[in-house]
Amino acid sequence: NVEVARQEGLVSLLSVPLVFAGEAIGALNVYTEQPYLFSDEEIRILSAFAELSAIAIEKARLYERVVDVEELLRQNERLSALGLLAAASIAILLGLVFTRSRAGVGLGMLGILLSALVLARRIGGERSARLVTVLGVIGLALALEIGLAPVLERFTDTNLVEDSRLSIFAGTLAGIGEFLPFGSGIGTFPEVFRRFQPGDVPYFVNHAHNDYLEWLFEGGLFAGALVAVFLALDALRWPQLWTRERWSHLRYLQVGAGIGLLLLGLHGLVDFNLHIPANAIYFAFLAGLFFHREHEAPARQQALPER
Repeated sequence: NVEVARQEGLVSLLSVPLVFAGEAIGALNVYTEQPYLFSDEEIRILSAFAELSAIAIEKARLYERVVDVEELLRQNERLSALGLLAAASIAILLGLVFTRSRAGVGLGMLGILLSALVLARRIGGERSARLVTVLGVIGLALALEIGLAPVLERFTDTNLVEDSRLSIFAGTLAGIGEFLPFGSGIGTFPEVFRRFQPGDVPYFVNHAHNDYLEWLFEGGLFAGALVAVFLALDALRWPQLWTRERWSHLRYLQVGAGIGLLLLGLHGLVDFNLHIPANAIYFAFLAGLFFHREHEAPARQQALPER
C-alpha cells in the first residue's frame, strides 16, 4: 500500500516470496527510509532467508497438524475405552441378574457405580462418568424387564427368616464366645457348629455364611488380628494409589483390583465366598496386583574423577 508506506516513511522495498513445494505461502519484505538499490548479493541473502523461513513455517504447521491428529486419536481411544466399559457394565449386571443372587446384584450395581465414578472420569472426564452411570441405569432398567423383581423380593423380612442366616449367625457368635481366644480349630466348623445349631435350622450347616464369623469361630483372636491387619494395609494403600499425577496402565488395573477386593470382602459378610477355593485364589490374585509397587528407574550415579 503506497499510502501506508508514505505515512511510515518507507522509500525502498525488497520483497522475496516464501515458496514451499512450488507454492507461495507468504513474503519476506525489507524496507529502507532512504532511496536504496539492493545489490544482487543482498537479494541472494534475503532469498536464502526466505527459503529457510518457508521451511520453518511449514514445519511449524506440520507439527501443529500432528498435535491435532494425536489429540484426536487420544479422544477416540478414550471413547473406545468408555464404550467397552459401558458394555461390560451392562453385561455384568445382566449376568448377575440371571444368577438371582441378591448379594450378587447389589454388589454388582455398587461395583459399576464405583467404577464409573473412579475410572471413567480419569479415562474420559466428567462427561464420561455421567455417560457410564446413565448406561448403568439403562442396564438396570433392562434387568427389571427380564426378572430383577423376583431377586428383589428376596429382601423381604419373611424371606430373610426363611433363609435361616440370622439363626446361623446367632449360633456362630455363641460358638465364638465359647472358644475365645483360640477358636475351635481350622476346618472344624461343620462338626463343631452342631453343638450351637439353633432349633429352627433343621438342615446340616457346613459354613457360617459369613467368612469373618467363621474365621473367628475357627481361628479365634489370631484370625481376627490377621483380618484387621489386612484391612489396615488396604486402607493405607489407597492414598498411595490415588495421586493427582497421570496414571499408568498398571495404576488403572490396581485401582480396579482394589474395587474387586472391596466387593469380595463385602460379599463375605453374607456368604462363605472366600471359603470357595476358586474365589480365594482370585482374591489372592487381586491382592497381589493391588499391593504391587511399581519399580522406579534408579538414578544414574556419576562416577567421581580419580585423583
